[in-house]
Amino acid sequence: MLSVSNGRSRSTFLAGAAAASTTVLWGQNAAASKPLATVGFIKPTRRIGSLEELIPFLPPGLAMVPVYLGFTQGTTSEFAAGISLYEKQIAFLAGKGCDLISAEGGPVFMIPGYPRETAILKDWKQRYKIPVITSSSSQIDALHALKVKSFVGATYLPADQNALFAKYFGQAGFNVLSMNGIDVPFDKVQDVPSSQIATYIKSEFAKHPNADGVLMFGSGWRTVDIIDSLEHDLGVPVIHAIAARGWDIQKVLGLHYPIKGYGKLLADLP
Repeated sequence: MLSVSNGRSRSTFLAGAAAASTTVLWGQNAAASKPLATVGFIKPTRRIGSLEELIPFLPPGLAMVPVYLGFTQGTTSEFAAGISLYEKQIAFLAGKGCDLISAEGGPVFMIPGYPRETAILKDWKQRYKIPVITSSSSQIDALHALKVKSFVGATYLPADQNALFAKYFGQAGFNVLSMNGIDVPFDKVQDVPSSQIATYIKSEFAKHPNADGVLMFGSGWRTVDIIDSLEHDLGVPVIHAIAARGWDIQKVLGLHYPIKGYGKLLADLP
């Protein structure tokens, strides 16, 4: 079992973890301790970054088992065919004794629609006897927790998918004022400077200044560093996929580990 220190320099570890399923115990001298819980992660791509950014948002002492699906195109057809791939990994992680499974890759579950996603998660929980969350379900729960009813959405995906995402959140009861994406190739999202994304989000919010919040959709871009400053500048909560995931994992596992500097959701743990 590997142990990861509390420092933020973990690129070497994550490069190895991306190649195969690896159990990791997060925290200082964690290998000498019994884990608080074991969380399985299904990652849709082999991008380095989203797990690394999540780790500081979780209490030390969690064991983590990541698996990677290898999506590369980011197309609607690739996402739509993905549910069966998740089903296999849900069974695998349940067999590893996970206490919770985070099935990431929001578009895979959002394209079928909110009612369909709800039915899938209910079925998995009943069959495998453990809770399963998705990127999109975590964001739904975070929006409710922060009392956001109308929001401006920002993504890095094309217009046809953004329309489906807006429909999904509408089905869940939210008023989506806009859901637009920056123009960037799917495999280059992680290279866009966060300062450029912040400028883009501010321009989108300026079109709907009465919005209750901002939804920064997706784990592909490296943007956790702008959550706090955006909330300060815009005066509304900013829901970020990775921050929402960290909050939701804590909520489901009954943990309480506030994190300052990354927005209201992680700081206050509503």
